[in-house]
Amino acid sequence: MRVVTTTLALIAVPFAAVAQVGTLPSTAPSENTGNSINRSLQQNQRFQQQQQQNQFEINQLRSRQQEIQTMPTMTGPNVNYGCSPGTVCR
Repeated sequence: MRVVTTTLALIAVPFAAVAQVGTLPSTAPSENTGNSINRSLQQNQRFQQQQQQNQFEINQLRSRQQEIQTMPTMTGPNVNYGCSPGTVCR
């Protein structure tokens, strides 16, 4: 009888360990809340970085466009290379 009881006990131990692992909670509610907050903060940070990058690129384009508009045109049929820009040459 002891042999049967010992054998059953040895067989039951691994199953009990597997059953306990299967019933453990995945995460605590507070941990889930913390993870959700962290994901939200990361998403907001990525969005803000993208917005900053977009604004930087827009500013670069505006600056370049303004430089082009303020530069004197030095090409065309009536260009006199002996005059400085803004003066009347005769």
